[in-house]
Amino acid sequence: MWCTTFSSSVPHDLVAIFASSLASPYPVQRSCLPAGVQGRLTVVQPGVDRQGRASGAE
Repeated sequence: MWCTTFSSSVPHDLVAIFASSLASPYPVQRSCLPAGVQGRLTVVQPGVDRQGRASGAE
């Protein structure tokens, strides 16, 4: 969940750009996890199960 506030002095164009980036249907590309989250997050790639096998593989 996202929560943010902007003061009345923030330009409307900046707020609009921020909001449109959150509403974008395109995925955000990440090359690595942020510092401090390794071991607390489980990253599962589309089409791959938790053991690293392609989905549907037996």
